[in-house]
Amino acid sequence: VVADEVRKLAEKSSQSAGEIDRITRVLESRSGAVEEAIRQGQGALQSSQDHLENVAVVLSEAGSLVQSTTAGMDEINASVREQRIASTEIANNVERIAQSAEANSAAAGESVRDADELRGLAYTLKDTLGKFKLQ
Repeated sequence: VVADEVRKLAEKSSQSAGEIDRITRVLESRSGAVEEAIRQGQGALQSSQDHLENVAVVLSEAGSLVQSTTAGMDEINASVREQRIASTEIANNVERIAQSAEANSAAAGESVRDADELRGLAYTLKDTLGKFKLQ
């Protein structure tokens, strides 16, 4: 009976050893696949990091271009403000010139009226003097 129990125990041990051996081989084959997956993952991570560094460079360059464009826009704004001020001054000067021209035109009209009046007075004076005879 004991020999039978020992034999059954030996069979179970043999089966367990076979099962352990089979599991070990499966784990070995899977560990190779896991290693390969880890290597591929590391490669993908490195590639991603390289792409991210490229994106960072491009974004940095874009930021510089945006700053440059902003500075240019500020300069254009300043120029537009200066042009607006100059245009206002020109418009004011043109208005003053127009007012001066209008005043000159009014003065010229008065001068013409005064000249006509003086001419009339001169004719009247001439007629009046013509009536007097010097002796």
